[in-house]
Amino acid sequence: MNKVSLLLILVVLCFDGYSQQSDKYFNRMNPVVRGYEGGSKLAEEFFKLGNRKMSDELYNQAVVDFSRALEINPHYAEAYNNRGITRRKMEDLPGAIADFDQAVQINPKYEEAYNNRGNAKLDQGDFQGAIDDYSRAIEIDRWLAKAYNNRGLAKRGLHDIDGATDDFTRAIKLDRRFAEAYKNRGLTRILAGQKEGGCTDIQKAIKLGDIQAQTALKEFCD
Repeated sequence: MNKVSLLLILVVLCFDGYSQQSDKYFNRMNPVVRGYEGGSKLAEEFFKLGNRKMSDELYNQAVVDFSRALEINPHYAEAYNNRGITRRKMEDLPGAIADFDQAVQINPKYEEAYNNRGNAKLDQGDFQGAIDDYSRAIEIDRWLAKAYNNRGLAKRGLHDIDGATDDFTRAIKLDRRFAEAYKNRGLTRILAGQKEGGCTDIQKAIKLGDIQAQTALKEFCD
């Protein structure tokens, strides 16, 4: 083989290697266009983008990113859950509930999705539906303090004062610094005519940083 032929072969090999590296880079930068095989990783990237945008209150953009994640991975329960949270923040309660429905259908043990669906139902005034969801979340995770607190709100909506108080107390036992649960128990006790105990709870909520509890203290305890 002469030097010219050898040089041509080396040039072809170098160019081929460069092309493969370029394709890998292109796949990484434009995965949708190039049919990137790492679908789960790409879905996770869109999921992370959605979370950041939700934190920045860019809700429409967050929904787009969660939807992209779900296009890639239709079984991504967490993406349904977080898109549901975002839609609830946008006051799209039917859309939020539909997303939570999908999340628990994919993962029937997803306690956070049950709790979140309960929140959306509570917003709709569907107190019994909310209680059912919170109870399911508690069945899965009996240490989920926020589910007890939320169920207490739903029970109070149905005028079950004793049941509501009991749930707020359970939430506080699980989390001694749960300011909202103290405030909610305090307001419920005041509704039951237990002003002294209720105001003590509200004062505790203020100490723990619940700003709204200050308004309740002025309205009910001064």
